[in-house]
Amino acid sequence: MSIEKKLLGTTSGGDAQNVEDVFSTYLYEGNGAVQSIDNGINLGDFGVGTSTDFATNDYLSRSTDLTGNTDSKTFTFSAWVYHPYVTGFTPYFSSETGSNNGQITIHINSAGYFSLLFNRQGTQTPILKIDISGAVPKNTWTHILISIDMANTSNRYLYINDVLQSPSWSSFIDESLNFTNVNHGVLTDRWSTNETGRIAHVFLDYTYRDLSTASNRRLFIDANGGSTPPTTLSALNPIMYLPMTDGYTIGENLGTGGDFTANGSPTIINKGTEYVAGSGEGGMVWIKSRSTAANYLYDTERGGANTLISNSTNAEATSPNPTVFNSDGFTLDHYWAITTNESPQEFASWTFRKAPRFFDVVTYTGNGTAGREIAHNLGCDVGMIMVKCTSDAGTWQVYHRSKGGDFYLKLDTTIYAIDQIQAWNDTDATSSVFTVGALGQNNETGKEYVAYLFAHDPVGENDDGMIACGSYTGTGANQDIDLGWEAQYTLIKKTNASGTDWQVHDMMRGMAVGGNDNGLKANSSGAEWTAGNYISPNASGFTLEGSSTQVNASSATYIYMAIRAPMMKEPEAGTEVFAIDSGSGSTTPTFDSTFPVDWAFHKTGPDRAYGPPRLYPFDPDGAAFHRQIGSLAI
Repeated sequence: MSIEKKLLGTTSGGDAQNVEDVFSTYLYEGNGAVQSIDNGINLGDFGVGTSTDFATNDYLSRSTDLTGNTDSKTFTFSAWVYHPYVTGFTPYFSSETGSNNGQITIHINSAGYFSLLFNRQGTQTPILKIDISGAVPKNTWTHILISIDMANTSNRYLYINDVLQSPSWSSFIDESLNFTNVNHGVLTDRWSTNETGRIAHVFLDYTYRDLSTASNRRLFIDANGGSTPPTTLSALNPIMYLPMTDGYTIGENLGTGGDFTANGSPTIINKGTEYVAGSGEGGMVWIKSRSTAANYLYDTERGGANTLISNSTNAEATSPNPTVFNSDGFTLDHYWAITTNESPQEFASWTFRKAPRFFDVVTYTGNGTAGREIAHNLGCDVGMIMVKCTSDAGTWQVYHRSKGGDFYLKLDTTIYAIDQIQAWNDTDATSSVFTVGALGQNNETGKEYVAYLFAHDPVGENDDGMIACGSYTGTGANQDIDLGWEAQYTLIKKTNASGTDWQVHDMMRGMAVGGNDNGLKANSSGAEWTAGNYISPNASGFTLEGSSTQVNASSATYIYMAIRAPMMKEPEAGTEVFAIDSGSGSTTPTFDSTFPVDWAFHKTGPDRAYGPPRLYPFDPDGAAFHRQIGSLAI
């Protein structure tokens, strides 16, 4: 079982004050389909606003009929859903008292199978039934829009994320649909109330709309794929419109049918469905399979359809189904499934948000002029720059402050630092520009380039520095690298000899103190390895352990880029840092916490052998700890 793990915090606009706002290591299991990675980093313009989150046993109900309700042959239904596939998911349900008679169910099962069922009044005979397999992806916002006229088989539409579907219409009888029921619910049905997920903008009226006409769909989903304002939907005078967003009580009905009752503790969260142009800060996402495949890099300047490979000289490749940058992370499509989302492979992702004193992405067209200056927005010392020609094949050029403008390295190889004037024109980068020479790898006339710039700001203003780029000499024995803060991520490369890789280590995959570390290589498609004790974090930086040639050979010189550990940003809710879970009775299951577990406590239940309470540390490689019967995680 895979546990998704978010290292760092919440969406933030403007200049970042916490590393939680600008960097994330996020581990996930591929699903071979669409999947959102909610790592809390504000990259793009979708996902702005709020929605309602439902935990186990949270639901909305109404035990009397909707005010002024009527049966109808026509209707339009719309809802935004975020389905985690933990259980089923029912955006809307109604039935007659104590039976399935007259039942209405709009349901998504644990595999994303979408179904719609209307039973005849007083019976359990379907008169309208739709089924479509795999229609709703897991862990990403999905918009469902249905409009039907039972009197005409040409007037029936199902759109999912603004794409027309072709479901199986297993029942479609020219009769009025039984909307006048006693029981109505959201995220519940007559049999269970344990569904989980997020929902917003649940809408129902008895108007048929020709959804093949785009203007009719734009009432519910805008041209950018975001939700429309509550004023737009309430103006349609529906019988049911539950915004489920900030500013409205959970269950408040802006339609004519009356409010719903919130059961349990559904919560308004900052995970929305709006598209707001210019609200995203931009940045870069770096993804690596932990078992195979290359290192893939996406950024907001080139767009999510274009990817580069750090261990390859290839030009960028283009996908017809792009990665989408969201206000709280990014969404993967199935097109690159074999490389960034293959099921059931495990992946590591590192997200760098554009922010002064941390990171920037710049694109430019080469002009062949030595000494050309390229502007950037770091506003402080430049620590490291990675440049790649995107329009043609060519090696990655790397600038590092410890070597200066006289030298360059190659990200895609194990080569040592090379003294070459044509790379950076023998000119050090400044707080506002970096300089390129006439080398074809970073400034050939007419070719397109992208530059990823990492700041050097170890302490910064008010001790809030988040990133450091420096160098050291190996000792062949344990040594500490002092940064002024604890490191959570390091990229290290030997510079005075060839044959060593660009080593990537992070806390989430394991930087064990005195134990084997989980390493990946930026210049290799190889699998994650755990063969040695290389590096561990400490309170003021990181510790090099032993005499590995890769990171600490005696008298060898190395460069590094290090990122600060979380800066203790205050959580918005207790559920972000505290969870209680119970076992399923499986032999070796794992607890689910929805956040990284640093410390856990559990007690064996009555159906197991008796034993004392136990404490378990966080295991960064997957399962946090073995599940018994009850547990508390922090």
